Amino acid sequence: MTWRRSRRRDAEAALVAELEAFLAGRYAELNLAQTGRTPTWVWVNLLAHGTGSQLGRVRARRSPADHLRVWRHARSYLAAELLGLVDLGEFELRQLQRDVLVPLELQAIRQPRRWRAPRDMVRDVVHALELAQQQRRRERRNPGVPPLRDGPGERPPSP
Repeated sequence: MTWRRSRRRDAEAALVAELEAFLAGRYAELNLAQTGRTPTWVWVNLLAHGTGSQLGRVRARRSPADHLRVWRHARSYLAAELLGLVDLGEFELRQLQRDVLVPLELQAIRQPRRWRAPRDMVRDVVHALELAQQQRRRERRNPGVPPLRDGPGERPPSP
């Protein structure tokens, strides 16, 4: 019976480690280390939960030449876009994460094939950030204006 308790403790510890990595924006790296693969949604995890310094490191980091390089480049680009909005003083990082990126992340988890390529993720995140900027401008011009109808998880029209 001791081995069952030991296995249960190990499983609980692994779950806690996964949750900690998820909430800290480190899930892509943990998942890759554990399984050698990553579902596409994990590439927005750092954007949705990481700190400003984590995002800054990703923005500046060079990606290793492997099959995931293009996903890392997309994440770096989006980190730069996100930090650019924060640096301009338009938004607080946590506000953008809570209102824009976490909803996108959750939608991508529910729809695993939503982002077939990095450009799909970039398109959705950039569109959601643009909607947030438009809403911010609208609120500044006309306080009390209701929010936009389409949320951050809505796809922009195809070109």
